Amino acid sequence: MEISKYGGRQEPALTAYMCEFVKTLRLADRNAEAAQAENIMEGLKNHKSEVFFLGRFGSGKSTMINALIRQKTLYTNIVPSTAVITKITAGDSVDEVVITFKDSKRPDEKLSVHDFFENYRAECGSEHKYEEVDYVTVYNKMPDENITYVDSPDLISMEIQDRSAKADVIVFVMNVMHMPNKDEHLYIHKNFERRCPNNVYFVVNWWNMVREEDEAVCKKIYFDELHDVFTDTDGRFDEELYRSRVFFVDAYTAECARTGIYKKGRRGDKFIETAVPPEDDAYTGIPDFEEALGEYLQSSELKKRKYQKYVQELTEIFRSAVKNIEKEILGLKSCLKKENSESAESTQSQQAEIKKLRECDSVFRYAFQEVCIEYRAVIRAGYDNFVSGVSQGWRKHFEGMEANFIGNAGEVDSAKLLEAVNSYIGEQEKNITFTVSENRNAFMKHFSSFATEYAEVLNELELSGQPWKDLVEEAIAPLTATECITEVIPDFTKENLDEADSYTMGMTYFTKKNQDIGALVLEYARNEAVKMLGYVRLGFLKLLENKFTAKMNDSCESFTKALKRQVILKEEQAADIQKMEQERETEVMKELAKLDNIKRKLTDSFNDFSRAAMGEGYTEGEILEPAEG
Repeated sequence: MEISKYGGRQEPALTAYMCEFVKTLRLADRNAEAAQAENIMEGLKNHKSEVFFLGRFGSGKSTMINALIRQKTLYTNIVPSTAVITKITAGDSVDEVVITFKDSKRPDEKLSVHDFFENYRAECGSEHKYEEVDYVTVYNKMPDENITYVDSPDLISMEIQDRSAKADVIVFVMNVMHMPNKDEHLYIHKNFERRCPNNVYFVVNWWNMVREEDEAVCKKIYFDELHDVFTDTDGRFDEELYRSRVFFVDAYTAECARTGIYKKGRRGDKFIETAVPPEDDAYTGIPDFEEALGEYLQSSELKKRKYQKYVQELTEIFRSAVKNIEKEILGLKSCLKKENSESAESTQSQQAEIKKLRECDSVFRYAFQEVCIEYRAVIRAGYDNFVSGVSQGWRKHFEGMEANFIGNAGEVDSAKLLEAVNSYIGEQEKNITFTVSENRNAFMKHFSSFATEYAEVLNELELSGQPWKDLVEEAIAPLTATECITEVIPDFTKENLDEADSYTMGMTYFTKKNQDIGALVLEYARNEAVKMLGYVRLGFLKLLENKFTAKMNDSCESFTKALKRQVILKEEQAADIQKMEQERETEVMKELAKLDNIKRKLTDSFNDFSRAAMGEGYTEGEILEPAEG
């Protein structure tokens, strides 16, 4: 019975999941891991189940392989034929052998099948001739292109043992004519006992050479030899597994029946060749072995074993990639946290500066207002002193000047009187100007006291390239009230004292009374001047204060606009920084979301692949633990 197509090809789902895994790695710029995963995917696509034939020289390994592939591919002889590890696999050519050397720099060598077996036939004691050969591959037309059969030399070599341990299936072939010899016993004891291996088959060959009456004894011998192989560590013997893994066969007859070659045999002193009918294959034991092997090759157990190494390799790639992604995520989060902390500190500092600047603006406006109030008080006091001075200094100033203002007819000369009065009042104006000006330093000191707690902030500002105190000096300099008074008082004098009638009213009355006209006129002029200055006090002060207040406001604005510029600048800077920080945070959050999504996709595609390869009930432990046998 030919081994059926057992589905050894890679399932489409595996390719899809692996492609998604590689695509996600590329998306994460994990190109090195992606390349490794692509190599795994390539291995999966080209994977073939490896059936490794193990046994002593002459046990019939090559003969069994010929029978299974139904072709006389491997040379067989009474003397050992296989000198090196030989793989038989599907290929387009039917007459090509590729020799792979242990030195990876040495190119492969291609030979015909005939030349290979002629040149690489084992000769007793000369096996060292082929130590430079790693293995050879024979390409042939195969009944099942998903299986690679491996023929091996003697089992003594440690290299042979290591290679067989990595195979999907091990077929341990023994020659019944020799019974279990010492080498076979030691190998079985060392590698298989107490393991109940599912993927190891024991084939006792040349069973046709055992007489029927001796079969039971022979089987008992091999049962005893192999009993401990199918006994677990708790001492339980698995009889069912034993029956499905131990076979007694006639490989030579099966080879002849399946390939059509003549069977050679001795008859007396002669060797004769006899055709073997195909139906005789049914009695060789090979079909039973073939059927059991085929069932195992289709089993989920083999599927898990077959894909286990790929899942193991992918697990390492997955863990490495996820570890790096998580490290990147942690780094981004840490960086974002640090940036947010620094941003918060910076924002707090900026807001504190802006608040301080706004307070400065408010305080200095208040300071200007207070100074303005004080100036107004000084102006009022100065004006009142001015009026008082006009009154009090009058007699002394005009003493002995009565006749200067009386004409020959005894009439008052209004023009002379007005000129004298205006001159006198003009002299008194100096007092009010001086009074206001001498308070300038006191006002500056008072103004500066408001800025004491803001001095540090102000000193750090670029206020038109000057120290803030200089700006304050410049702002207060025109507020000496000199300009205000000299602009207002002349207008007042002209408007209010240019009326001669204000001083000559009632002069006729005094003349009629025939009194001292000069003294009366001066006294009356004084009274009228003081009364008139008193009458216009509020209007005059209002005019004066309005003029002064306007100048003060201009000075305030000229100074505080520098603060406003600084506030606006700081606010714009803060807004720009905040915008940049928000953009940066948005960028980082997008990157974090991308990394989280990549991690999720990697995990999903890895889990999908692992379940498809290992079964729905796979566990990480099953993936990471090496397969037995």
